[in-house]
Amino acid sequence: MAPLKYKSPAVSLNTLTILTPTLTVIHHDPHTGRIVFDASDHPFFVSKLALLHEAMAMTLAQNQQTFFQFPLGLTAEHFKRMLFPLVNNKRLTLFMGASARTLNYVTAGGEAQEGFPGMAANGQKMRVAFTLQGISVLSNSFAPSLIPIADPNMFRIRFQQSICAVFSF
Repeated sequence: MAPLKYKSPAVSLNTLTILTPTLTVIHHDPHTGRIVFDASDHPFFVSKLALLHEAMAMTLAQNQQTFFQFPLGLTAEHFKRMLFPLVNNKRLTLFMGASARTLNYVTAGGEAQEGFPGMAANGQKMRVAFTLQGISVLSNSFAPSLIPIADPNMFRIRFQQSICAVFSF
């Protein structure tokens, strides 16, 4: 995993933590930790995550020889296809993984507890604080280094994230 940092002349962030608006759970699989939210009522939030996706693709394209040692130049569009989006079809997909045991969970009544209490119900309303920790590269270990150029599905990039807190309504 490569750490994800943000630097500008005015700001330097070692992690990027995002607090979602109130979203509706569409699906939760406690075995894989995958939780899918409907974000269609929040177009500004969806557009901000889409801009983050585009900015990451542009950064990867600009630094591809340093990051990946690719012999040929790939475009930002190619990296956009290789990078798993956080939001697809106005649905935000997050993975709890190990963070499910340690996240802060706040119930509708304001009661706080450590760890996620089992399974989220479809239709349940939540706000989620999650941290983008970095990016990881997923590839077929048998694939030669030029395969990403021919087939972006053989080489994928995803945001590594961790859920810090869930606020249930």
